[in-house]
Amino acid sequence: MKKTLVSALAATLVVGAASTTFAAANPFSDVPTDHWAYDAVAQLARDGVIEGYGDTTFQGESAITRYEMAQMIAKAMAKQDQANAADKAMIDKLAAEFSDELNNLGVRVSNLEKKMDNIYWHGWLRYHWSGQKDEGTKRNSKHLLRLRLQPEATVNDHWMVRSVLDINKENTHLSHDGETIDGNGTTVGSDKDSSFKVFAMYVSGKYGHTTYDLGRMQMYTEQGLVADSRYTGAKISYAKDKFDAYLMLGRKSNKVANNIFGNNANDKNWNRHGDLFGGEMRYKFSPTFTGRLGYYYWKDKNMKSLTSYKGDGSTYGDDNFSLWEVAGTYNLTPALSLNAIYVGNTSGSADSDLDHSYRFRLKYGNTNVKQKGSYDIYAAYSYLGNYAEIGNTYSAAVYGAKGIDVGAEWAIMHNVLFRAGYFDGEYINKNYKGGKDVNKLFFRAQIHY
Repeated sequence: MKKTLVSALAATLVVGAASTTFAAANPFSDVPTDHWAYDAVAQLARDGVIEGYGDTTFQGESAITRYEMAQMIAKAMAKQDQANAADKAMIDKLAAEFSDELNNLGVRVSNLEKKMDNIYWHGWLRYHWSGQKDEGTKRNSKHLLRLRLQPEATVNDHWMVRSVLDINKENTHLSHDGETIDGNGTTVGSDKDSSFKVFAMYVSGKYGHTTYDLGRMQMYTEQGLVADSRYTGAKISYAKDKFDAYLMLGRKSNKVANNIFGNNANDKNWNRHGDLFGGEMRYKFSPTFTGRLGYYYWKDKNMKSLTSYKGDGSTYGDDNFSLWEVAGTYNLTPALSLNAIYVGNTSGSADSDLDHSYRFRLKYGNTNVKQKGSYDIYAAYSYLGNYAEIGNTYSAAVYGAKGIDVGAEWAIMHNVLFRAGYFDGEYINKNYKGGKDVNKLFFRAQIHY
């Protein structure tokens, strides 16, 4: 399986090379020469495991990302017959390096799994601090310590069992003095004991280019703009060449309605689950541009009677959110990208200023948790209407607000990430938190294993 990694690596790197000039010194010129994978691939090419390269630039315009490398590795896994002992060991090492990306593509690194008694463990330990300050109030700080465990067990050649388990320790207080009671005697903070949560638990089967997932799973949309949450149900995904897509159907807790509709949702029964279905499709039009289209439908009967933010006592007027998303990413250079997303809600008599969201982000760099010193920085403008989300956990930007956020991420050492960001803006609607100014800081340290 892994030896083919390189066959595909070469095949994809090489196909479409227009030049007939042989670059002997650097046969894979777009692979960074300071990454050990370059030397491994070059050696395999010299040994004949990889065949048929011309100038071997990857589509001639962009550097190879880890995801693209994993796609090449997956194609290479179809060929396992030619390699000496040294090359086999080298291929094993490459497969181990890109095992996470291969797992995301639904490809099992079977030999490695067998060596680990059929169960593969990975995850991270994270410390996260955020401090949000609404105009006229003290900064409200939250501290979260989370250990995430992600075991994966092989069932057979097609099916795996996957789980995401979280152990959390969280507390909230007014920063600087640590108070949990504000000036009016209202409790604003808490100190929670450790909790254990099953974030996800599902079976995943891959047949050809199609993957079938069933159970409790994560729902994560483009940049988490619509959702970074969970649901229980089924998902069918398809990925081939430049195209990938998925369809999902299930049930989702509607407790997040308090974040969308405000306190007027507290008197409703939100301890139930609503219907959820949707999907996305993505196409890589060129080495520099990728487009995405998505649709998400979320229903609960309680929505219809909840008060809107129009200020005239009117209600939302429908029992669902019907959200359309369009997004695109343009790579100006291998390290510099521009991303734009728009989401609109076509249901209900929602306030016109809160029924849509959009975000523009300019990012430089590509952080790789396994590559010490890699980093990225970004600047973005976000407009986040309350009625254009299903439930997410943005680190810096504030829902119901518009403004600018900036941030950076840095792999300070192998498997250790630092991330920080800042948002400065104002609430969109004057009837939602008075339309006041708001800012938010966050910091995160994360250790992967």
